[in-house]
Amino acid sequence: MDNTQAKIILSTCRPGGQDADDPHFAEALDQMQRDPELAQWFAAERAMDAAIAARIKAVPVPVDLKAALLAGRKVNRRAGWWTHPPVWAAAAGFVLLLALGAMHFRSSRALQFTEYQAHVGRFLDGLDRLDYQHAEAPALREWLAQHQGHANLALPKGLEGLTGLGCRVFEWQGRKVSLLCFKAGPGGFRDEVHLLVINLADLPTAPPPGSPQFSKTGGWTLASWSQGGHAYILAGLGNQECLRKLL
Repeated sequence: MDNTQAKIILSTCRPGGQDADDPHFAEALDQMQRDPELAQWFAAERAMDAAIAARIKAVPVPVDLKAALLAGRKVNRRAGWWTHPPVWAAAAGFVLLLALGAMHFRSSRALQFTEYQAHVGRFLDGLDRLDYQHAEAPALREWLAQHQGHANLALPKGLEGLTGLGCRVFEWQGRKVSLLCFKAGPGGFRDEVHLLVINLADLPTAPPPGSPQFSKTGGWTLASWSQGGHAYILAGLGNQECLRKLL
């Protein structure tokens, strides 16, 4: 089971734990335990579902609704408020606004570049696998093209002479991210350097095109910039000057 299949199943999971014994849900929950990205997505989904449910519960119910329903045909022939199409339309519109507001909330939470940078540091600290391993950058691009990654990315010139380690495609807040890893070159780096690419439309608060912006998160030094519809982060364990030589 991959993350896409797991999300489809988890999106229908009831909050009371009634589905825990179902083998499909069990497999999806097991996949979530192994993948921090999926666990983060599921937690956000649960929080949003709870918020929507709370807002719907806050809608007042007519005090005589239960009695009127139980009375059945004995109730007054005069149509109640719940039989009026405009009332149903208003209720439907209210629920739709709640759903749209939830979607907007999710999108806005995923559009903060500083949060993305912080996540990159945590993700790289826990990086335990690559989906594809190869020493040549063209092969990494080809694999990304075949797996819905960012194959048309602009590789910094300094990385073209480095030996590739591999690549991976993952999601952050529902946004697709491509990761390319290279062996560290000379000039003060330890271990390896990592290039992360995400669509600029998903992160409009990314640095504008031009000179990269440098920052630190944990032990990682980050160079961040935008180019050709993509937002880039180059991360390494060296200092700022080490990264600058690769751009």
